[in-house]
Amino acid sequence: MRAKRWRKPGRSCSTTTLLEENNNNDQQDAGHRYAPPKPPEPPEPHDGAEQQLLQNLLAKSSRMDLRDSNYEKQKLCVDQLIQAFVSQSFPDPPADPDGSLGEHLTHVMEAVVHKLETHGPVISREESRILMDHCHRHTFTHLNTLLQRVNAPRNTFLLMNWVSHTYLGQEMLDNPDQRLLHEWETKAKVKLLESVQVHVWMFLLLNMFYTHFSGIHVRGSLGKVLEVDRAQTHHGEEAYVGLYVDIIQCIGAMTKAAGDISSELHTQVWEVCLRELLVLVRRYTEEQTEALAEETKTWLGNRGNLETIRFLKTLKTCKELRQHVQTGGKGLHTSLLKETVRTLENMEAFTLERLMEIVADMAEVPV
Repeated sequence: MRAKRWRKPGRSCSTTTLLEENNNNDQQDAGHRYAPPKPPEPPEPHDGAEQQLLQNLLAKSSRMDLRDSNYEKQKLCVDQLIQAFVSQSFPDPPADPDGSLGEHLTHVMEAVVHKLETHGPVISREESRILMDHCHRHTFTHLNTLLQRVNAPRNTFLLMNWVSHTYLGQEMLDNPDQRLLHEWETKAKVKLLESVQVHVWMFLLLNMFYTHFSGIHVRGSLGKVLEVDRAQTHHGEEAYVGLYVDIIQCIGAMTKAAGDISSELHTQVWEVCLRELLVLVRRYTEEQTEALAEETKTWLGNRGNLETIRFLKTLKTCKELRQHVQTGGKGLHTSLLKETVRTLENMEAFTLERLMEIVADMAEVPV
């Protein structure tokens, strides 16, 4: 991992000026505060020089007096300089975080640990706390940048999981400021739920319209399976189970990833998936109701060859989806769950009634 070049701080926050300022605060000339001559800009620090400069800044930060009239100005400058030292150890955000996020987060963790391991043994407890606070602040600033750049839900899950288990689980690190952590979690959760909704909707909708409306611009993913199901003309095992298996796998992947982070997020992701699934279920049942009614009418009209596969497939699909929703969504107190189950149950009942109607008519036909 290539280290960043040192970014020279602005003139108002010169390292040399800040470190010398305490010694000159009390010097006055003709009733005015003594102003030392402007020092030359510091050279780019390397290795030992860089470490010593950072340690001096940490020491100054730990000894600042709130009663000093220049406290706010000095603190701002010292914080900016410490942050500059911390940030130069971090890798730049990848151009395509969706393709290399895991490796990049490994480098981020290495940068934080290296900074603490390098300076921790030679600075005081208070100085170590200040350094750790700056590491936390820069890490979450960096994470916010990554959060804005990722697109796929799996990478938002990866970011949240990394923070919850890898970063916060690092023994060397104290817990970050709770406000900092809360702000990050809130932003990440909003981004995740939005991306899950779009992904699930696309998975459904693209399947639903894939054959007849392949050029349409859609926002989302569960509908694709419905059109694939509608276009199938063969009756093998894959065709028989394909629709509900694809849907269950899509929703299962999302909810499992959310559950690995927290039970609260698991519930929220389930609700998003249910909302989009209900849209699909309503459309699916409308189509099947029309198709099965037509099949029944055709049989009763001319008693031709009857393809029972559509009836059996519809029964199986509704049953499997209903059971998955009832099992996976157990504990969810939401009208979405009840409405989805009720719609699927009604479709099962309708399908069975039509099939029994045909069977009863077949029994009356003389051999």
